[in-house]
Amino acid sequence: MKSSRIFLFIFLSIVVDIKAEETIRFATNEWIPYMTAADNGIFTKDEIETRTCSDRHGILPCIVAAAFALEKITVEFIFYPQGRAFNMAKRGVDHGAVGWNRNAEREQLFYYSAPLMKKDRVFFHLKSFEFDWKTIDNLKGLRIGGDISTNYSEAFMDAEKTGMIKVDRVAHKKFNFLKLVAGRINIYPMIKDAGYDFIKNYISPEKAKLITHHPKVMHEATWHLIFNKKKEENKRLVKIFNRGLQQLKESGKYDQYFKSTN
Repeated sequence: MKSSRIFLFIFLSIVVDIKAEETIRFATNEWIPYMTAADNGIFTKDEIETRTCSDRHGILPCIVAAAFALEKITVEFIFYPQGRAFNMAKRGVDHGAVGWNRNAEREQLFYYSAPLMKKDRVFFHLKSFEFDWKTIDNLKGLRIGGDISTNYSEAFMDAEKTGMIKVDRVAHKKFNFLKLVAGRINIYPMIKDAGYDFIKNYISPEKAKLITHHPKVMHEATWHLIFNKKKEENKRLVKIFNRGLQQLKESGKYDQYFKSTN
């Protein structure tokens, strides 16, 4: 009888543990160095606990996986082109998507997590192009590059909507740097460190020397995990993620992950 009780306790413990494990899925897009489709799939427990977990999918998926792991939730990342990643999340195929800015339209469709990352966005330009700016008004008449689906500062977006400035948006960030060195655009707003990473990876060393950035910060951009409002369980998941993210910050692991990428 005693042994039967012990067996029952072990069995129930296993069942409870299985129920406690949950796997969810997020749409993700290539954005070096923050997100990379080195290979699709699920982070293992060992990867989450090491400083080098960001080497696999990039720092943002690493943070998402680690925060959910604290609540015994496993995250699978599926990489798509940027536009398709958003559409998959919008349709509710995946629970949501990783690394998106806020705007009024998206807030109608998604719950937003606390910020995954904050970075300064600046204007890149050729050293040979005499460029200075203080307000958006100074951008009138310039050929400006931009990225499809990227939400820039409120003032910049308003100026684009009213036609005060014209922005030529393309599907991949590398195309804007190629257009910049070719003289087809004058300026391109981009996150500072990510911009120089793109220059290193896609522009020849000779042409890379021609590019610089304006020291004035366009704005501090934040990126979030977005959860589709169509899925009822996402109300719970966004709270769980925010709790896990806060634990990562308090433990020092959040800063540790970023240091491992530098």
